[in-house]
Amino acid sequence: MKNSVYYREKYNGLWGIDLKIPVRDSYSLSLVYTPGVGKVSSVVADDVKKSFTLTNRGNSIAVITDGSPGDKSANVLCSIPSVEEKAIYYREYAAIDAYPLVVDTNNIEKLANVLLKLTPNFAGIDLLKVSPGVSQEVQNIIKDKIDIPVLYSHEYSQLINKNNILESMLFRSVIDTGATAIPKDIFNVIAELNPDEYKNKAFELAREVLTLTAKALIENGNAKDGLTLEQIIDKYNKYTTEGKNSWFEKAKPEEASMPLVDQSVELHRRTGGVVQVESKLKLKELSSLDDICSVEEINKIVKEIANDPKRALDLTAKGNLVAVVSDGSAVLGLGNIGPEGALPVMEGKAALFKSLGGVDAMPICLRTQDVDELVEIISQLSPIWGGINLEDIAAPRCFEIEKKLIDKLNIPIFHDDQHGTAVVVLAGFLNALKLTGKKAEDIKIVVNGAGAGAIAVTNLLLQSGVKNLILCDTRGAIWDRRADGMNHYKSEIAKRTNPDKVKGDLAEVIKGVDFFIGLSAKDVLTQDMVKSMNNNPVVFALANPYPEIMPDKAKEAGAFVVATGRSDFKNQVNNSLAFPGIFRGALDVKSKKITNEMKIVAAKAIADLITEDELNPDYIIPHALDLRVPPVVAAAVAEEAIKSNIAQTTIKPEEVFERVKNYFYEGCLKR
Repeated sequence: MKNSVYYREKYNGLWGIDLKIPVRDSYSLSLVYTPGVGKVSSVVADDVKKSFTLTNRGNSIAVITDGSPGDKSANVLCSIPSVEEKAIYYREYAAIDAYPLVVDTNNIEKLANVLLKLTPNFAGIDLLKVSPGVSQEVQNIIKDKIDIPVLYSHEYSQLINKNNILESMLFRSVIDTGATAIPKDIFNVIAELNPDEYKNKAFELAREVLTLTAKALIENGNAKDGLTLEQIIDKYNKYTTEGKNSWFEKAKPEEASMPLVDQSVELHRRTGGVVQVESKLKLKELSSLDDICSVEEINKIVKEIANDPKRALDLTAKGNLVAVVSDGSAVLGLGNIGPEGALPVMEGKAALFKSLGGVDAMPICLRTQDVDELVEIISQLSPIWGGINLEDIAAPRCFEIEKKLIDKLNIPIFHDDQHGTAVVVLAGFLNALKLTGKKAEDIKIVVNGAGAGAIAVTNLLLQSGVKNLILCDTRGAIWDRRADGMNHYKSEIAKRTNPDKVKGDLAEVIKGVDFFIGLSAKDVLTQDMVKSMNNNPVVFALANPYPEIMPDKAKEAGAFVVATGRSDFKNQVNNSLAFPGIFRGALDVKSKKITNEMKIVAAKAIADLITEDELNPDYIIPHALDLRVPPVVAAAVAEEAIKSNIAQTTIKPEEVFERVKNYFYEGCLKR
């Protein structure tokens, strides 16, 4: 067998994200993401305990280290191989989805705070390779504040001899019994077990640990609304014989007649969310896992990273891992529903990253909405990630968070609600403009809405040659030095828009306009307003799930081209056309950031996929699941990053294109 350096380099580490539900068509997309996931989020927001049954939270833990037992002068990236290794053992032996995290801090209180803010995502935490003193201090700080079980390394490291199988199966029993804490005396139950007696019988050892610990938790009254001992053992036996999805429930026939949103809720309940952890190396013999993850092999990886920190991008999941981060403050059209409510959406987004770009995406919902605290926690957790996608964070905080993270970190940061929206709007705009025969510098545009997406769309349109654009909010047109209803971001954009300082409400300012782009609210655009626009008017009514005007009404009023954000109408402006390919290209060339130029070339790549012969008012933008899109976007983004000298590799754009294209046929990214 080749050594672990070979395998880790080939597969970008040995740990990754897998899908429980493949996204193959509009129907599966609607169940996993919009519009179906909105109902799931609403259910969870109303009862956060349902996050354990409707998302992957119920079977997931965080494996967290701060690297404190080692040399703190060493690069923090050197801690990644150990937590990845532990995550693989959790997956392979215990069928637990374990997410490796490295916290970059020497401050014990800050480490404790990170744990507390991460709790909406997980059923438990394994505090791994943290020095006894730090571990004890953290325990003292959070013991009365945390509502999920924590496995403290200082308590178990000597009692169970740091055996990965024993630790993994202990957490399996904790999850299955519903225990809310891990009692210290549970270690005594398995301390006498001798793993050497189970040589070549690893699953027998695992089953024995599960039986002993689950029985003790149930008999000692630590179990809370969990499975019976018989159910726990039966479930584990099914896993060892049938695989990791063996306990998913089958769909009931009556589901087919349910409304789509209710089907989505049932799907999430049956599968426990839509993403899970995978071991990238398909091991036929688990003894080979022990070989690849031996102390000697882990030390080889650590040494390579210590000598050259950039090697972490090749030898660990970092090079293909994006965090999808939310504070739950602006979830779809549901508003501020909190981190648990946001989790189904972040999982859905992670599924799209994987399906459409082969990107491993880790859903992270944080229990804070303070700008500085969010920036600090995301920065502290960033060592494990190759990029960060901010999601469903309310304006204006989202602007501040993104800017501060870009200034602080040296990895791609992308707020999809802003820039993904802007890229796809620009793609549709470019093709709609071709159909009208007008020029960008000559037309007049109204963008209705002044939130994150609207301001990003405005910025990208201005950078693409538009000269006359009016931004409207609920108080009407925004102009330079308007006094009421303004904030810093509106004031800044006002200096570069509405050159004639037009005033009035939407009905007034839309007269004679060529393009209407709505990122606002349902039914705010009337047929009379459309009739008052210039000849061949274009209407992008992008409010979701209900547009500013329904397409048939807009067409009746004379609209030449109509686009919405919905999959059941022509010309869907869907962010999934942008973010998978943008991140794929940025990750493949190890880009330090995502620039406006990269966004513009991405938009042009999307638009150019539609030929002149194909282009018509009902087809200005590719379908959300058009698999031609990610490869061309990734290649265009990669090429621009190379031209801008922010790439850190010599890979060619055509190689990026082929790699992504082949992913759709072969199911894995080959290097």
